[in-house]
Amino acid sequence: MAKRKNESDEEYKIRQKEYRQMPEVKEKGRSYYADNSDKWKTSEFKEKRRLWLLKPGVKEKRYAKIKLYRESTRGKEKIYVAYKKRTGTSEGKTKIRKYQQSPERKAYKKKWHDERKHLPEVKERRRINMQKYRDAHPEYIERQRDSVKQKLLENPNLGKEKNLKLKIEVFNHYSGGKIECASCGEDGLEFLETNHVKSRKEMDHKNNMTGPALHNRLRKDGFPEGINILCSNCNWIDNLEKRRAKNSVSKWREYALRKKIEAFTPYSNGKPKCACCSIDNIDVLSIDHIIPQSYFKGEKKRLGVELNRYLINNNFPRGYQILCRNCNQSKSNKSLCYHQIKR
Repeated sequence: MAKRKNESDEEYKIRQKEYRQMPEVKEKGRSYYADNSDKWKTSEFKEKRRLWLLKPGVKEKRYAKIKLYRESTRGKEKIYVAYKKRTGTSEGKTKIRKYQQSPERKAYKKKWHDERKHLPEVKERRRINMQKYRDAHPEYIERQRDSVKQKLLENPNLGKEKNLKLKIEVFNHYSGGKIECASCGEDGLEFLETNHVKSRKEMDHKNNMTGPALHNRLRKDGFPEGINILCSNCNWIDNLEKRRAKNSVSKWREYALRKKIEAFTPYSNGKPKCACCSIDNIDVLSIDHIIPQSYFKGEKKRLGVELNRYLINNNFPRGYQILCRNCNQSKSNKSLCYHQIKR
């Protein structure tokens, strides 16, 4: 059915529709199908059709047409009726369940999810669907809590293992495969941490978002730019430089530095340095409680200048040592630093 001269696309479509609804045209189509149905089932015809679909533009046009039909009212109704017909019987349900559990379907779903899970619209749709499910199933949260409790009873270190796995994944991405400090090359995982090249405000990260919470957010956002990996020492120096660039040297800062050197010198037998790795940069040195503070419950915790004044006024008591931020963080509540364990 050819398009007439000066006929618009809408008029041509209406005329085509009217023509296809004519009884003689329908009968002609049925007879044509009956005569050629055997021919269309042959392997030669299927191969010919497959090659035709591989031509550039043919597949895209076909998919666009199918998509348009599925979005139409008639298409939606037909799809719904067909779906109900398929899933209405026990055989249909079993077939669908079997298909969903097949390795090919699972692999396709995983690939599809990995490609789209970082898109904002997908995240929002998933959040809405999860909220609807929780509202409809109040027992879901209780079930989740019981499941987590059971897993923790079976493996008390489950949380630590998950956090370590997440940390390695994030650090591996931002280090380009080799996990090390971007400034000094330190490769001990115990000493490394994330550093904001862009400000936290720019990246919409709250000040209290650190550790696993920050790592989880970075993975959810698809590992955005503006983060690098530094050791605790280099990270502290980087933050100090940023603060010094904003504010001029004050009398209080000079006083704090003077007290720090005065308190640290006796514990280092001369020039202040780390008791573990011997680094002597005063900016990264700190006081470490040889017996962790957490063991003395109820005792007042002193930090910074207050702790330095306490040590000076009490004639430098025992139970303290000088460590750099790397070694102090690594030792934490343990008796040894990672460097000492490594030796």
